[in-house]
Amino acid sequence: MNLLPYSFNGTLINDGTNFVSAFTGGWQFLQAPSNEVEVIRTYLPPVHGAKVLQSRNVVLTITMRGTTHTQIDTLRALFDTQDQTPHEFIAIDIDDSNRQWYIETTCIQMQNMRGTTVEFVLHVHDSVWKTVTPSTGSKAVTASGDQVTLTALGNKNAHPVISITPTTLPASTYAYQRRVDVRNATTQNLQTYPVEITGGGWDTATLVSGGKMLATGDDCRVMVDGIETTRWLADINTNHTKVWIALSLAPKIELLLNANIANSGLVDIVIKNNSANQKLLKTLPSGAILLIGSEIFIGGVPNVSLMKIPMTARAVKGTSAAAHTAGATIYWIPHDIWIVYGYLSADAPVGDDSLEPLFNLSSSTNSSWVYNTAFFDANNDRTGGWAAVLNSSNGDLSHYYTATLDTMADLATAMGASINAFQKGTKWVAEKAAISWDLVNQCGFSNVTASGKQYRTTATWPSVASFRHSSNGKDWSTDWNQTSPAGTSSWTAWSKGSTAISGSPTNVQFYFSGVQPATANAVASFEVLAVTLALVGANVPTVNFAAEQSNCQLACTITNVSTGESFSINYPAMTNKTMVVDCNLHSVVEDSQPAISALSLSTIRVEWLDLVPGANVIQYDQTGTGNVTLGFSWENRSL
Repeated sequence: MNLLPYSFNGTLINDGTNFVSAFTGGWQFLQAPSNEVEVIRTYLPPVHGAKVLQSRNVVLTITMRGTTHTQIDTLRALFDTQDQTPHEFIAIDIDDSNRQWYIETTCIQMQNMRGTTVEFVLHVHDSVWKTVTPSTGSKAVTASGDQVTLTALGNKNAHPVISITPTTLPASTYAYQRRVDVRNATTQNLQTYPVEITGGGWDTATLVSGGKMLATGDDCRVMVDGIETTRWLADINTNHTKVWIALSLAPKIELLLNANIANSGLVDIVIKNNSANQKLLKTLPSGAILLIGSEIFIGGVPNVSLMKIPMTARAVKGTSAAAHTAGATIYWIPHDIWIVYGYLSADAPVGDDSLEPLFNLSSSTNSSWVYNTAFFDANNDRTGGWAAVLNSSNGDLSHYYTATLDTMADLATAMGASINAFQKGTKWVAEKAAISWDLVNQCGFSNVTASGKQYRTTATWPSVASFRHSSNGKDWSTDWNQTSPAGTSSWTAWSKGSTAISGSPTNVQFYFSGVQPATANAVASFEVLAVTLALVGANVPTVNFAAEQSNCQLACTITNVSTGESFSINYPAMTNKTMVVDCNLHSVVEDSQPAISALSLSTIRVEWLDLVPGANVIQYDQTGTGNVTLGFSWENRSL
């Protein structure tokens, strides 16, 4: 490039009439320096580690062609050394039809005024020049493998902004989608929490008979924040199918609207100014999904001092704009969740079952956990699992066990506790022990029904064979205590009907505690084989299972054939909604919602997809591609 100064902060400084400007010392042809960082090695020479890039100064000479004392005042104001804001300095390339390039600079010194000529020192943090007018390109994709050639100017790689707009549905992919809004109803963190996301059951039988879903449910997938997550289906191909996932939910954020919102236009969402809302607004993330009534908004950066949330988009994710009145509740939806289905050639999904809930997925709901097949998994930290604890023991024979009739299994099908007398030498010694099976749920418990078996070999039955609850895991209240079995040396069934649990406690346990006499082989055992726990309904996650709509699954790869670099997108999109992949700012946005999790790079690297100087062949690949419009915009870059 052969650059001449053109303007600074929007003011012409080289028009030939008022000012004539030039770079001093051929600065426009020089690169910024860098510092070498070496790795020091014992007994060996150092090796290259990295380079630390440096900033540099530009000396700009300006000659005034008008009234000097007036124009020097103009220049002092323009190149104010006390101005804290970097400004755009534009130069033109006289060897390329006066193409405009810019850098960001700030003036740090005014020096060497000689007659009508003055010098200004500008500080440049990044000495890479960028074109003022971005280059653009586009491609109407009609088939997988379609290509477009983009030409980047300059001598540095460019970082494009790529827009992807599907205009027709793909032929072979997940044809349908349903949005799922899940929000925490408590002020506690729910970490890796099992949630049934249909809200009580889904008629998949009608979908299967209508050719919309496989009878196996293999095409039923769940996307959370742009990433497919493991899901567990119960009763597929029925009118009551349930879909379970493990989800982490931050504490709820519910705010009060303080000003009406009309049914059109982007306005600030004004929040009622009180201490509770102030505290919550401080925790609300930028780009939050917000639900008011049935309309979903995307918020900007919250302004706590003004108690406002900028509205960056509204009526998104298939919702419609509506009017909202002051006093309405604003709900934060922490995750972008979609169920997609309708790909009748789908293989069985590859998932991670290490978090599969241990309660019965068919019988359970978000407000009732039913255990009758498994309680604990020794090999995995599965959700909804109980924990066995040997709280105290005098000897070495008392224990908990995991299969009925005092046996063991890695997948616990029983929650058992056995208190045993023990021997010291040849003498039998009385045992005093306490064993518990514990469960914690931050939503709280409200009711319990349980059954199992019990056993004793002597007339002595431990004083406590109870179900009890606690709000802190330390102070316990007993809900019921099971009496001794009628006979000895035979297993006896026991059951407890529906029992209310007061106070919405978060901790419950089956607790077996007491003594066994100093009698040979004295044993007392207590086991739970089935338990149903009702959770506090007002505290369980709230689920909204939205209506079916057409899905335009973006499962594409965009490759720069010239470099071999590529990235892939997998996201449940909609037709005529644009996804923007910004390779410069490293962001992904779809329907105004951040969707960076949908992107994966072909290799580990800093930049997502560069355009090298010269021609770049860009290719779009997607199985069963519908019509897609690609748009490209980039600032050319040069030293």
